[in-house]
Amino acid sequence: SNKYKCEMGGGKPHMTRATKQFTIDTAPLVLTVQLKRFEYVPFGRGKLTQFVEYPLALDISGAMSDANPKARGKERYTLFAVLVHAGGSMHSGHYYCYVKSSAGVWYEMDDEGVSATSERTAL
Repeated sequence: SNKYKCEMGGGKPHMTRATKQFTIDTAPLVLTVQLKRFEYVPFGRGKLTQFVEYPLALDISGAMSDANPKARGKERYTLFAVLVHAGGSMHSGHYYCYVKSSAGVWYEMDDEGVSATSERTAL
């Protein structure tokens, strides 16, 4: 389905499978990942409701390019915060977050206050 016309190789032009890949030259000190959680629906945007599981640790070494060999070895990240949108659309709702302290305790932070919570709840 994702194909393009290939005229290389001296043979007959043919359709070949297309692939796209992005790599990272230098890993940032803090990695921020934003998941697309809204999709187009008639008359607006709808919120995607499927559960998304993510790890406590992330190794992006497989996504690193060879452009900056000195930057290698800094591709491992530990989750320390999660931002949550509660609400049915991108036009309304409420944001709150979970943050892990340096002592390893997870906290829920909301407009109303801060309270300790479990790692399982944060994930």
